[in-house]
Amino acid sequence: MNVLSRALSRLAYGLALLAGAALLYMMMLTVTDIVGRSFGLFTINSGIEQSELLMVVVCFFGLARCVQLEGHIVVDVATGHLPDRVNRLIDAFWHLVMAAVVALLGYLVMSNGIALDRTGSATELLHLTPLIGHSIAAIGLGVTMVLALSLALDGIRRGGRAADPQK
Repeated sequence: MNVLSRALSRLAYGLALLAGAALLYMMMLTVTDIVGRSFGLFTINSGIEQSELLMVVVCFFGLARCVQLEGHIVVDVATGHLPDRVNRLIDAFWHLVMAAVVALLGYLVMSNGIALDRTGSATELLHLTPLIGHSIAAIGLGVTMVLALSLALDGIRRGGRAADPQK
């Protein structure tokens, strides 16, 4: 595994850890808010806004690790019967398609965030610019794009399917 692959692997893992921490915090926030309201003690007014932002972190920061571990849904009807060389090329092609689509999504997300920021939009309670959530999404998409490109090139370079990212 070369230096870039190791760095991407560590970055994807680090983003996944942040996504896990965000999910844990979001669940604690929700439970605390429900318990507080149930007993009439308090309410967390910004709980919904925090949860929305944390969902962006969970989804987009976990995406790269999901791609790396090939944790996405796979329907294998025919490729199990094809030679490794053909499977390698098919996998590389779809990783390249994924990289292109994710790059386009990242561009659209950031341009939309910048446009919303220019209008002066902000969340209702926390007064956060939408650019924060859009930047988080773009970072996750950017790492996913680079990782998909790396997996495609690695699959072409190797003689068979891409190497197991756990090794």
